[in-house]
Amino acid sequence: GGELVLSSMNDNAYHVVIADNVGPETLLDGFTISGGRTRNADDYTAEFYPMWGGGIYVDSSAATIANCIIEKNYAFQGGAAIYLYETFTGGASPKVINCSIKQNYSVNDGAIYDESSEADITDCKFFCNYAKSEGGALYSSYDSGRPLKVTNCGFYQNYANSGGAFYSDNDAKISKCEFYSNVAASRAGGLYIYGEPAVSNCVFVGNTAPEGGGVYIENDLDTLVNCVFVNNTADFGGGLYFDDYGSAYIENCTFYNNESKGSSSGGGAIFTAARTTNDNLDVTNCIFWGNLGKSDANKNQVEGNCFLKNCLIQDGLSPTHIDQGGNLFSDPLFINTADPFPDGYF
Repeated sequence: GGELVLSSMNDNAYHVVIADNVGPETLLDGFTISGGRTRNADDYTAEFYPMWGGGIYVDSSAATIANCIIEKNYAFQGGAAIYLYETFTGGASPKVINCSIKQNYSVNDGAIYDESSEADITDCKFFCNYAKSEGGALYSSYDSGRPLKVTNCGFYQNYANSGGAFYSDNDAKISKCEFYSNVAASRAGGLYIYGEPAVSNCVFVGNTAPEGGGVYIENDLDTLVNCVFVNNTADFGGGLYFDDYGSAYIENCTFYNNESKGSSSGGGAIFTAARTTNDNLDVTNCIFWGNLGKSDANKNQVEGNCFLKNCLIQDGLSPTHIDQGGNLFSDPLFINTADPFPDGYF
């Protein structure tokens, strides 16, 4: 291990580390990478785009970045910490493993910006990253059939205009991740979903945005399964906002103590913006309890059109809910067990 640091942001290198067309035998292990600053003007004729990837620029490579601290880097476009780029010929699958990504600043998108790379990001922690546009910690762009995989990662106190922690514009596979105290200025304090990702076994706690405190779904969602939403807040959809431009499937999730603070708005847990009869939100085997809103009692848990089956819902169904059977309205009898986390959440 060691440090790779640009001594001044005026140095004439736009990327601290470059991996260009290297294979899986290439390993960057145990370094601190800091002080990278991209150029403030793009040149798409250049070998490496100078506005992307202040810390690390990965071009069509299967390199592994492991056990690194990547901090305080800057990009005028995206990927202040890491830019993962793959040409549309495909073939490379870079890996980012057990890294700490913190206090990076992107003028546009993402401390890590993934562009069609089919990357695998595992066991990483993202702290206090900032993007002026989308995906404070992580931005995943259109994949051309090469989905990003994000597993067992933590996102803490990141900020962006949309997708405070993570903006997914492809068919990403997101599992076993936790999103704590992330903030967005407009939509999705935690996770913004535009492509068709599959989300499973994730926790969303204390995230904030005007629309969709925990999650905002703008397009189709493959599945959101076995997730927990607690103490998220928004003007509309404290836990989750479904923008109703397609279909989404939510199963085996718990929504507790989320809040919708907008005047006369319900949907403390989920808010749906109904547009056409072809746009469906299917919710199965979920618990909605203790969520707050400012509408009628039976809209404070879930507001808007959706199909509900085998769910436990405080205050019952509203006229816009489509009862698919098996729904109950009794107290789930949650208990506050010993807190295993140092941040005070259980």
